[in-house]
Amino acid sequence: MSNDPNDLPSDAFLTTMPWWVVLGREQPDSSTPGYLVLDVDSGTCLAIFTDEDLAQRFVDDVGFDGGPLPVEEPGQFASLARRLPPICTYAAFDPPPRVGGRAKWVVPLAEVLRALEAAQRDRDVEDS
Repeated sequence: MSNDPNDLPSDAFLTTMPWWVVLGREQPDSSTPGYLVLDVDSGTCLAIFTDEDLAQRFVDDVGFDGGPLPVEEPGQFASLARRLPPICTYAAFDPPPRVGGRAKWVVPLAEVLRALEAAQRDRDVEDS
């Protein structure tokens, strides 16, 4: 399997981990803090950032009460995704903080999870 971005299909993209999600601070009426999700035309998205600085700038620009949390490996992301509300069916990579702006990529969450599972299997094969 090639890691050359020029070998990717036109509907694919390449990004490395860690990724960052934005974790909100615990609210008095909630037992757990939540992750930053956004509404887009396609549905509700988990905001994922490919760089910690992008995540922090988003938080600062919108005044969100929370901060970036690194997601270091595929299993950690899969665990996080299982805790999302069922309405959250997409991932928005590097969304801008302004209304009307477009994320770099909006991908069905199920596709992200399938790609991460495949990458993990490839890694396990290489390690054995």
